[in-house]
Amino acid sequence: MVRARRLATTEKKPKDALRLLSDYLAEHPEDYDALVTQGLIFSWEGRYDEARKSLRIVLAYDPDYSDAVLALFNVEMWSGNPEQAELLAREGLERRPEFEPYLEALRKAVARVKSDREDAAHGRAGEGWRELQNGSNWQAVVSQDSTFFSDGRSPYREEQIGIKRLTSFGSYQLRASQSDEYGYSSQLVELDAYPRIRNGTYAYVNAGYSRDHLLYPHYRFGAELFQWVGHGFEMSGGFRRLAFATKIQVYTGSLTKYKGNWFFSARTFMTPDPQQGTSKSIQFWARRYLGTGTNYIGARYGRGASPFEILNTLQTGVLSSNTFMGEWNGVLFRRLMFNLLAGSSKEDRIERSGLGEYFFDITFSFRL
Repeated sequence: MVRARRLATTEKKPKDALRLLSDYLAEHPEDYDALVTQGLIFSWEGRYDEARKSLRIVLAYDPDYSDAVLALFNVEMWSGNPEQAELLAREGLERRPEFEPYLEALRKAVARVKSDREDAAHGRAGEGWRELQNGSNWQAVVSQDSTFFSDGRSPYREEQIGIKRLTSFGSYQLRASQSDEYGYSSQLVELDAYPRIRNGTYAYVNAGYSRDHLLYPHYRFGAELFQWVGHGFEMSGGFRRLAFATKIQVYTGSLTKYKGNWFFSARTFMTPDPQQGTSKSIQFWARRYLGTGTNYIGARYGRGASPFEILNTLQTGVLSSNTFMGEWNGVLFRRLMFNLLAGSSKEDRIERSGLGEYFFDITFSFRL
């Protein structure tokens, strides 16, 4: 096995090393050291399925063969399955509770799972650190949104294009939006940023400007601070300011819980009004992750005057509402991701009660 390792590493001849191991294992199929070496070389070559096959043969014989456990752990991490890697590390620790290599593996897996899910949950980078490490630190983003009403009024339509940059300091997106309703057209340019401040702390900053300010605020600004508080919990607090004909100030806060493959969040919006007093809204949000931080399905429910972000004139003039949404995020091809969002709302507005609202949004993100 020394010869095979030397061929794969020092002499940079992995194919020759695998050929040598294949010939040897044909005569000695129960040489588990050789199988581990074969699995390692397959993993170095990115041949993850073949690596799993070799390493699982070893673990079927001895579940505590630490070299095989750690090699398979790396296979799952490198192939984008940190949840499976975390499970391997935890199973290893059940057999060896104080074994430092397994403890270190668990720390790496938990950090990776947390990072992936935070990124996806807050729309920052999806597979942020993985993309950054692979050099895919630019994304092109396009989306289309349509909203229809039960009384037959003019539908509201919006298109967006943007470019997102992922860096070691966080993610940044420049976005241009155009909306149409009742024959009017309006444009908005804005910047979203999620800068990392320190381990467990990051911020959200938004600034936008609409020259025509027909369907968008003349300007908008928002800021929020997110803090990891341990035991799977994250808290945040911030505000949004929107310059419509009347300026609107919104205060918001959230409490989020990550548990296994689940994400749960509650968020409140409080909007002071000198005449009507402070309106209060609440939003509940749940997601089920399917393998990685990029693939998930989710649902949201909101109640109140503004249970979701106020982004344009469509969300103003609402006295109360009940809103349900479903979402699906996934990968079509290696570099192309999609997000589908659909839902309905029953609203009491200034001009009428019981207005039904039905909306559909599709977004595509392409890693450049």
